[in-house]
Amino acid sequence: MLLLLHRYLSFFGHLLLEVFFQQQFKTQLMDMNQIHQQSWLEQDSL
Repeated sequence: MLLLLHRYLSFFGHLLLEVFFQQQFKTQLMDMNQIHQQSWLEQDSL
């Protein structure tokens, strides 16, 4: 019983970490994208 619980916990912990890191990575990519687009827009306006 304990072993099963431990397995479930480690599995969910891993899943949560995966999701968390994916979210962090996505937001970082979005930020980089926005900065890139802004610089492009500034060049266009010149």
